[in-house]
Amino acid sequence: PRTMHVRRATPADAQAIRALAGEAIAQMYDQVQASGAWLPALSLVALGPDGQIAGHVAGTRGSLGPAPVLALAPPAVPPSQRGRGVGTALMHAILGAADALGEPLAAITGNPASYYTRFGFQPAAELGIDPPKPDWERYFLVRPLTGYTPALRGTFSYPRPFASG
Repeated sequence: PRTMHVRRATPADAQAIRALAGEAIAQMYDQVQASGAWLPALSLVALGPDGQIAGHVAGTRGSLGPAPVLALAPPAVPPSQRGRGVGTALMHAILGAADALGEPLAAITGNPASYYTRFGFQPAAELGIDPPKPDWERYFLVRPLTGYTPALRGTFSYPRPFASG
């Protein structure tokens, strides 16, 4: 088995993260950071056996009505690293860290029939949570964490500028 370490991203990782995410997403990250919705403790990188960054995942401050919740950006993994467990390691790490930090739930937009269900994500509508845009309902997923209560209902909001995406 390959050795892979996941750790919190540091400012020294910024260039590698930008390269992974692509410039358009990196610019949105910059705007989210400037808005105060970036959660540095939930910006994680995976390091391959060579010590180089093999993937990145980030959590930002979303909301469900007045309640703060976690909005996840999909893991960024380069094609050369896909299928090697990088994204899986990042997802397990960010969900574990979010749970340890007391986040009640994590939300992500993705295909419900594929990748994210293995991490416990389910259609948000099953929990009475509406997507930011009605036409996203089929793809809007949430993962309840230890701090989740059924009182968390309503319409989810991503931080700006993701909200306008």
